[in-house]
This record gives sequence, structure tokens and C-alpha cells, in this order.
Amino acid sequence: MPRTWPLLLLVACATAAHPKADAAPAGGGPVVVARTATGEVTEKELDAAIAARPKLARQLYEIRHDALEDLILRRLVEAAAAKEKLTVPAYLDREIDGRTEAPTEAEVRAFFDREVKPLGTYKLEDVQAQIVAQLTSERRKQATLALVERLRAEAHVEILLVPPRVTVQQSGPSRGPGEAAVTIVEFSDFQCPYCRQEAQTLRRVLAEYPKDVRLVFLDFPLSGHPDARDAAQAAACAGEQGKFWPMHDLLFQHQDALGADDLRHYAKEAGVDGGPFDDCMRSGRKAAAIDADLRVGQEVGVDGTPALFVNGRPLSGAVSYAELKHTIDEELAAAQGGRANPSPTKRP
Repeated sequence: MPRTWPLLLLVACATAAHPKADAAPAGGGPVVVARTATGEVTEKELDAAIAARPKLARQLYEIRHDALEDLILRRLVEAAAAKEKLTVPAYLDREIDGRTEAPTEAEVRAFFDREVKPLGTYKLEDVQAQIVAQLTSERRKQATLALVERLRAEAHVEILLVPPRVTVQQSGPSRGPGEAAVTIVEFSDFQCPYCRQEAQTLRRVLAEYPKDVRLVFLDFPLSGHPDARDAAQAAACAGEQGKFWPMHDLLFQHQDALGADDLRHYAKEAGVDGGPFDDCMRSGRKAAAIDADLRVGQEVGVDGTPALFVNGRPLSGAVSYAELKHTIDEELAAAQGGRANPSPTKRP
């Protein structure tokens, strides 16, 4: 979702001094961040240590990205205000409050009828002031968003901050063309409700980018989900007959029923031959592959599901369609030789 709060903070922070960055060491040598009796630690060594911890690297990138967006936005607003010979607060009042119309009586009534009246608790006169305040706040946010988008477009903002990347195994059940410019590696758990949600998001992405995106599925059954491992084995056994994805979809559709009989039923529905499927399940021969996927995930910092890596860029948790599309578009722009120009985003 677009971030709107930094702009609002400018009213209070506009006159704050901008701290100056520390000067680089003389001679252009490595930046030293610590000294001990055993020697120095350089910034390059620190960055390498962080890169080896993907989750931490992602968190650090998000902090830096948000701070960069705030700095850019502050400068754009200050420049726009100076051009109009206004103070920043006066400029924001004009561009935001001056463009925010008060809700009409009809709009207040419509909101009451839609959101409050069904509760059967309040009369319109009891909550009218709160409704006006909420509608006004929502309009102010929209005006803020419009201002941010306009300033960014006029300034041709180009973000050059490089996101962290991790080398991740790309062998496993896949959807999409092998030559796709963007590969999404997904670590998932068939009993995880957020993974079910993410599966729907990924299906939508694959439909929108049929030539540009490939999805690779890796198992990461969590210990707290007692049926997840058997479900993963069932999907892998179905995969022996070329039915991994139909089984994958059925398992997520019926996530609340993953017992042994349920798995046999879904396999039959997916078009899997029951004899070889039962033999595969009894043998447990897919356990080693599931364990291998788990190790791969642990090595790249996965500690929960779903976890996505978009061309190696880690995205943890249930990633929204908007954020995933944003990341894919950045990668496609980079693949085409252009620079990504992301708009400010914040995870829900």
C-alpha cells in the first residue's frame, strides 16, 4: 500500500537540520566500523555477514528504502514549497487541506446507511461528527497520495538502492516458462492458511505474466502443522504421475481435511492412479526430498511460511498481489535494461 504518513510529518519536521554524512577515509580505503585487539572490522565485512542472513538483510533493506523514500519526499516538498514562495506547512495546507472537500449530507447519510445502520445501535445524529471526521480523513489521504504521485512524476524519481539477493535452488515442481525473466521460488506448507492465500495470489500473477514469470514450489512443512508433511508427500507422489499441480490445488482447497483417506480421495480427483500412489505413500520415498527442501529453506533464512524469493529477492509472509506485482515489474524493468522506479510501499 502507498505510504502517506511521511509527508504529513513534514509539517513538524520541515525545519530540522539535515545531518551530514561522515567523510570517507583518506585515500579511499575501506571503511572501518570496529577495532579490536585482533584487528579491524570493515564495513565490507559487515555487509557480507549481513548478506549471509537473508531475513536480516531484507529488514535492513526495507529500513534503508523507507528512509530513502522519506528523504526524497521531504526534498521534493521543500523544493515545491520554495518554488511557490511558501513555507512547507502553508504549501501542504494548500495542496492537501485546500483540495479536501467536506463530505455532503448525502454522503454522510450513505455512509451511515451502509456501515452503521446495519448494526442497529446508533442514530445518525449520534455518530454524524465521527462519520464526517472519517470521510474527511480518507479524502485527505487521497489528496496526499495525489500530491506524492504528482511530485514524484514531475521529478522523475529513480531509486537506485540495490535490494538484497540470495542464491536459491530453482529445481522443483514449476509453472511457467523455463526461460522466464522472473523466477519466483516459493517455500510453502499445505496446512498453512497464509500459504493458501498466497497460492491464490501466485495463480493471479501467473495468469497476468504468462511469458515472464516462472514459479518453483519447494516444501517447507512446519512442525506445528501435523498434517503438512503427509500432504507434501501426497503432492510429491502425485507428481510422479505428472499430477503435482492438480493435487497442489486440491490440497489447498481442502486444507481443513488432510487425513490419509482425504489424501487418497484428492489423488483420485486429480486423476492419479491409486495403486502407485498408495505404494509411494507407504514407502515414504519422498521424505528425503522434503527434508532437502527444508534444508535449502533453512540455509537461505526461511523460518516461516509462505516465503518467496523473486529472482533471489526475499519476501517473507503473505505477500499482497500489489507488492508482488511491484517487485516483478522492477525485475522486468531491470531485465530489459531499464532502471526500476518503485513507488513507496509498505507491507500490510
